[in-house]
Amino acid sequence: MKSGKIFFIVVVLIAVNLFIDGCGQKKDEQAIKQTQIEKKTDDKIVREGIIDVAAIDVNKDGKVYECPMDYNVIDDKPNTCPTCKMNLEEFTVAEVKENLAKTDYKVK
Repeated sequence: MKSGKIFFIVVVLIAVNLFIDGCGQKKDEQAIKQTQIEKKTDDKIVREGIIDVAAIDVNKDGKVYECPMDYNVIDDKPNTCPTCKMNLEEFTVAEVKENLAKTDYKVK
């Protein structure tokens, strides 16, 4: 009878361990998916080709946010540069166009 109780306890412990491992794996998968979503979002602010700064100014307030180190990283709201991790700084659309032109980016 005693061995039956021990067997039952062992089975319960194994089941609990498997359940806990399964929950941890789901959290890891969710964290990976969230990181991928954030990366896709960040990559959209890295501008390539001919950069239309006026079109980036979605709210049409005449200001956008640009990375002071990576001039082609531009957003319409405060953000962080995915390349160097610096905070984007607020500039007028005209200032951003000048920054881009000085650093050989093509501007519309």
